[in-house]
Amino acid sequence: MPDNLPLVPVSIEAALALPDSRAAFVQAAETVIAAKRTAGTRRAYAYELRSWLDFCDRSGLDPARATLQLATQYRDELLQVRSAASVHRACAALSAVYKPLFRARVAAANPWSSEVLAWPSAAPMNPTPASNDDDVRAMIKAATNDLDPWTGARDAALITLIWTTGVRRSSAATAKLEDLHREADRTTLRVWVKGGRLQDIELVAEAEAALQHWLSVRGTHVGPLLPKRHDDSEPLSGDGVYRVLVRRAREAGCSHHVSPHMLRAGFATLGFDLGLPVYEVQGALGHARSSTTLRYDRGQRGARAFDAVATKRRSGP
Repeated sequence: MPDNLPLVPVSIEAALALPDSRAAFVQAAETVIAAKRTAGTRRAYAYELRSWLDFCDRSGLDPARATLQLATQYRDELLQVRSAASVHRACAALSAVYKPLFRARVAAANPWSSEVLAWPSAAPMNPTPASNDDDVRAMIKAATNDLDPWTGARDAALITLIWTTGVRRSSAATAKLEDLHREADRTTLRVWVKGGRLQDIELVAEAEAALQHWLSVRGTHVGPLLPKRHDDSEPLSGDGVYRVLVRRAREAGCSHHVSPHMLRAGFATLGFDLGLPVYEVQGALGHARSSTTLRYDRGQRGARAFDAVATKRRSGP
């Protein structure tokens, strides 16, 4: 199979007309993947599909007739060479591809559905450490002191945005100027979140001030909110966001690197420490499931509940 799937956006109906069920499946799967909004998702899904099809070819089996037994065999093979979290993502990607194909009767079943196939846990053994607020403030200061005012203002706005909202780096990177809205005393930024959904995030005063300063330097022309370079129509990439944080952490004298996910974890952890209910933190982070949000609680929420109940009982009725 070629290294890169063509991802030609043909219709599933056209794929069904092909005499070879494998060819029909591949074309229909490429159509499903091509419809995904972000390039990162398309690349990840294409990789997982390519790997799965290679496995089917080695096994001499038609992917359109995949069974739970075959999916289980492939999952277990992956677990020999990849982490549980990576295999979880592979199962989720293949399920997302098979689901519409099963509905369209291109595939005989969706053996990757989490309702029938046990997915390895996506939770890491060691949760992402939360960022230290003092470190983040030092990073913002390092950015604002940059000899290049354009890059410094952009980086300070980027770090402040992720720190105060917990937004993913991909969401920050793909934001456009026209996604920023001001109504009365409320400023929101509309971003794409995981799953291809749009979400409005409300900006607190620190984020709004950092963005306003950045726009006074950037200008108010349409295009990426956080461009890669001066007068560039290309936005920062997700990796670019990561590199900005690594650079500013080094300049700030942080004893360790600081990743975008550490800022996100810091936002969530502080939310729990302040006693916010799970659904509030979940809504802010854009998680589809509360179980994902609870990973950031470091197991402390249960302990607080035990303490609260015990304190109440000691105080009497």
